[in-house]
Amino acid sequence: MSFSITVLGSSAAVPTKKRWLSSQVLACEQSLFLIDCGEGAQYRMQQFDIKRHRIQHIFISHLHGDHFFGLVGLLNSLNLNQREVSMHIYAPEPLKNYLEHTFLLSETRLFYPLIFHDLQPIENQLIFENESMTVHSLPLIHSIPTFGFIFREKQKKRNIRHDFVETFHPDFDTIKNIKNGADFVTNDGKIIQNQLITTSSGQPHSYAYFADTQINLNYQPFLSNIDILYHEATFSDAETDLAEQRGHSTARQAATLAKAAHVKKLLLGHISSRFIDDESILEQEAQSIFPDSELVEDGRIYHTANLYSPLNKK
Repeated sequence: MSFSITVLGSSAAVPTKKRWLSSQVLACEQSLFLIDCGEGAQYRMQQFDIKRHRIQHIFISHLHGDHFFGLVGLLNSLNLNQREVSMHIYAPEPLKNYLEHTFLLSETRLFYPLIFHDLQPIENQLIFENESMTVHSLPLIHSIPTFGFIFREKQKKRNIRHDFVETFHPDFDTIKNIKNGADFVTNDGKIIQNQLITTSSGQPHSYAYFADTQINLNYQPFLSNIDILYHEATFSDAETDLAEQRGHSTARQAATLAKAAHVKKLLLGHISSRFIDDESILEQEAQSIFPDSELVEDGRIYHTANLYSPLNKK
């Protein structure tokens, strides 16, 4: 199972002609997860052929407008489309009051349940789990309460070798036990170890989303060997002091964290409009520390299995 991440927007603070505001959709099997919801996110979903009605979980990193001002419109559109399935929102606590007051003022009544999960400043807190994956939150360092999200696939059960099945013709219960780790006992009492009759299902896939934050190498253990790390890169080296003052990171700092944590791929986002004429400086500064770094592109799909592929335009 691979994660695929569609970048709906990757600009910082204000949209540009090239980049819209922060929002991503992570796909895992048949499930879609929305990460941040900047202005225009639902339009981008239509543009990139993402079925918004399939989203049941929304993760909001923090309550700066460029990360959640598109949420009211999305929730209202789902309501107009007669949604009935519950929507789960994981966000800092004040978002609940904001939405309630907004819907009250606009006399909007949702016809589907809206379930809030208040994020707490607890390291590596499990906030979502199903049969195939987990999501943990991590408090980041910014000017207001902000959270990173780490998506991890669960380890799949081992695969049974075809030659073993052809030789011994195990029944359903035996196959189930072997996949759960049991050894196999032949009719004459010989024990065949599990590792000799199964193969690995592969390493679980993983993705981390770190929006607005100062650099903090203490995050390293939580990001160890992550497949893809998306990390903000609002400033260049020349603005390191400004990055610290405003609770942001430079591209080089993001790369330093990626290198320390041994991630496989670093995606740089939250790009300031000050670099609209030449964004390459950010990528170059990051690559000088961590070569497998690149600036994200709005509308591109990134895969944990093969790192990225272009979006098939309709």
